[in-house]
Amino acid sequence: MGGSSSAPANRISLQLDHTLIPQADPRPGKQDTTYHQTIVTSVVLRIETPEEGFQVTGSARFFLVRGDVPLIPAELIARGFRPDAARWYIQRWDDETAGSPAASALAQDARDARPLRAQPAKYFTWCWIKTLYR
Repeated sequence: MGGSSSAPANRISLQLDHTLIPQADPRPGKQDTTYHQTIVTSVVLRIETPEEGFQVTGSARFFLVRGDVPLIPAELIARGFRPDAARWYIQRWDDETAGSPAASALAQDARDARPLRAQPAKYFTWCWIKTLYR
């Protein structure tokens, strides 16, 4: 099912780099790699709908926290989650993607078939597509 006025996707593919290399978290107070790490990975996200296609490329930065550090919400504790130094959680995710000009052109062609309305020129990002399909 599509979100709001968006058609459902026929196909979605997400590729992340296979080599995930943890690094020190650069944020103040989080440089101890025992508890905090960051991973930057390349991202290729493709979404095809009957009306248009999107391609998002770039990087995603994941800030990780070791599983015995954060407060675990009650609903997760009820499902059996406990503090665990062998588990890592994504504490924050920064979208560093930028859509391709080809994807923007495809989307513009699809919009041209609809009633005219002002649209800002933009490249698609992963976060932008997430808001489209809420």
